[in-house]
Amino acid sequence: MLKVKACKKLDKFDINVDFNTKKGEIFVILGYSGCGKSTLLNLISGVIKPDYGEIESDENLIYSKKNKIDLPIHKRKIGYIQQKSNLFPHMNIIKNISYGVRNNLDISEVEKIMKMLEIYDLKDRMPNQISGGQKQRVALARALIINPNILLLDEPFSALDNIIKQKLRTILLDIKQSFNIPIVFVTHDLDEAYMLGDKIAIMDEGKFLDIGNKEDIFIRPNRLDIAKFVGIKNIIKGSLIECNKNYLIIDVSGIFIKIKNKNYVETRDIILGIKSEDISIINEDRKNNVFKAYVKKLNYTINNCKLIVALENNLEFEVAVNKKIIKQKNIEIGSCLNIYLDENNITILNNGQNWG
Repeated sequence: MLKVKACKKLDKFDINVDFNTKKGEIFVILGYSGCGKSTLLNLISGVIKPDYGEIESDENLIYSKKNKIDLPIHKRKIGYIQQKSNLFPHMNIIKNISYGVRNNLDISEVEKIMKMLEIYDLKDRMPNQISGGQKQRVALARALIINPNILLLDEPFSALDNIIKQKLRTILLDIKQSFNIPIVFVTHDLDEAYMLGDKIAIMDEGKFLDIGNKEDIFIRPNRLDIAKFVGIKNIIKGSLIECNKNYLIIDVSGIFIKIKNKNYVETRDIILGIKSEDISIINEDRKNNVFKAYVKKLNYTINNCKLIVALENNLEFEVAVNKKIIKQKNIEIGSCLNIYLDENNITILNNGQNWG
């Protein structure tokens, strides 16, 4: 297990985090550029020293201000991979990978890892003779050959094309299974975070806004700022007009939206978040949460079409619709539709950042 409780004063803000992650778990830190993600990895690895706190790896302190413990980088047994592979240009691939264990070399282990990462055929090449994706596999192999207690990855796939990214993400999941160590993965890519993360933290200005599993963060966020960050487009303001143990009724600009009561705090001003994928186009009438809407825009993506629709009160929603349905229903700008808001998939966002 990796336990981190560390503080570091920076020019614009302070790093102040407290978290732990288990063996065989990928802990994803998600945040905008400049929020402190890379600095946090440098604190864990020993490149930067915290002002105070403790860092524990596999039940052993590797840093403690109180106990005056500060293991040097080479004794922390941490594999650290950055956006650039930073390979030694004058060494061939097998020598690059073996560098960290050159005094205790087991060539069979080196070859085993190279085969696992599908780079064995590159062993005699020089770094300038392989692609960016291959370089990152070599960097992974070099980090793993020391048999690390922790693996840190700082946006390692961000400069690669989508096909290579997908391949390396799959490889990382295999590494997670094979090595059974805590993995801390920094990214600003939402798809990458959702695919890889067992636990996800949203970071902003050196602090974690929230930590949870991918469902809590992406599907049921409870803060406005997090909902915006993870791409929830339908964020609307309303007023609570009815509340009982089963449901709430929210007045949104003259329309009434019913949602399940999941122990929400009773406050008059309510902010709702609804994912585009959780709004349906239906033919049949239902008692609640069905509204007539007119199509204003159609924005096509690879997998679906994002409709921008407006209700009679001018309230707009983004609706994700399968492209086949667009064709079947002959939906175009100006089409009139019935949209349904599923009361089970509407989230209240009041307990985070204020509206606006």
